[in-house]
Amino acid sequence: MNMTHIKNLNLKRYGYIIFFHCFFYHSNGVAEDDFAFFEDIPSTLNIAYSFDETDTKATLLNLNLSVFDGQRILLSAGTTTSSETDGLNTTNYSVGLGSNPLNRILTGFRYDFWGNVEQMVIRTFQGNAGFQATNWAIFIKPELKSIVIEANTNINTSRKLELHSPGLDILINYSGFEQWYFALSMHHNDYSRNITLLNNFRFSQLFSPNTLSLASGLYKNRMVASISYYYSNLVLGGNYYRYQSGITSEIAQLTDLNISIEIKKISISYLIGWQINETQQDRNIYHNIGLAYYW
Repeated sequence: MNMTHIKNLNLKRYGYIIFFHCFFYHSNGVAEDDFAFFEDIPSTLNIAYSFDETDTKATLLNLNLSVFDGQRILLSAGTTTSSETDGLNTTNYSVGLGSNPLNRILTGFRYDFWGNVEQMVIRTFQGNAGFQATNWAIFIKPELKSIVIEANTNINTSRKLELHSPGLDILINYSGFEQWYFALSMHHNDYSRNITLLNNFRFSQLFSPNTLSLASGLYKNRMVASISYYYSNLVLGGNYYRYQSGITSEIAQLTDLNISIEIKKISISYLIGWQINETQQDRNIYHNIGLAYYW
């Protein structure tokens, strides 16, 4: 009998997508003075590899393509494998459109897919509207997630949990101090079903341990604070993440430090971060190595 139910917030699978995304897109807007010498912000191709203490491995490929009038096409694809889930693979891909990042008024739309079709899938539709002045910017991002959690096939092959999750993300950034960049974002999710039942012993028997492990990344609230320092072709930064589980209400905190150096049209980056859960009993250190090409 499956004796597993969720005891703490596990961001090791879902969290990899989060810190990948925050690392490459920590600045959703730019102060126009920063790129005053550009007619357009360059296109960028990123590839990254991540790993942690639990032998979780992730790869991600990102393309931020400048097209007509500086409009952006955003494409990404990645995969994550974890030994904690018997080598279960999750895949993610994203397709998005955005306005010229140098505009005062910014708009965009993105579609994300994440998961494993035999265990759990999340499809996200997100809009983006923002305004930026010389030294600061604000963005509002409403979104809707469609979530499907598959039941244990040993019990009932036709049973699944389907729900929707509307959410809202608000981001503010400031670059008024020379060479410094600051950002703060707040995100809240609601759920159309009572997902706290996934922590109920009887209800959790309907799902496999791997599925419950993936579902444990469903969060209710998220706060992200970022700081970066720019010096010549070097960027030093740090991020702090605070998540509240939508299932157990437990708090998980992630902190990372990152460095990147640009050499001509190539940027090399490294990130190290650590996760601590509210109980202080589950700690995890993760690493991210990235390579970017600009044109």
